[in-house]
Amino acid sequence: MSTYDLLSGRIDEIEERYEEALDTYGSVMNAAIRPTHAEAVYRTLVILDKTNKVDVEKAKQTLELQSLTWRGGHLAAKIQHMMGQFQFRSGDYRAGFETLELMAAEYQDTPDETALYDEAKQVFANLYLNGEADRMDPIAALAVFYDFRHLAPVGGQG
Repeated sequence: MSTYDLLSGRIDEIEERYEEALDTYGSVMNAAIRPTHAEAVYRTLVILDKTNKVDVEKAKQTLELQSLTWRGGHLAAKIQHMMGQFQFRSGDYRAGFETLELMAAEYQDTPDETALYDEAKQVFANLYLNGEADRMDPIAALAVFYDFRHLAPVGGQG
């Protein structure tokens, strides 16, 4: 039944009936069946992000928990990808880059790992080429640079 509800929620989401989809995903989460629960949590965060209603800090905590309880497969890669995006968005750059490294080890050459890698390179360049790192603690900024310098752009810019 929870699989049916999850698919029903996906239809609502695709047809942009977000409130109905959120209600349906909520009932899937309440059923507490791990495979459908994990996807319902992920889909809920996708909708909240799409509608600009997401609390990034709470979303990061939720995704961290999901990444511990749901391992492997396409969904786990999507959860990691979203977690990395929220970490970057909240300014938790070290955690975002560390999430990328975990993804590279577990989900190498998947579309989500590749997308997060590209995003991480852009974040890194923005930090150190556009002055965003000036807002960080100088020691923390230097430590992040040295720990993740392999993300620096190639050539003269890098």
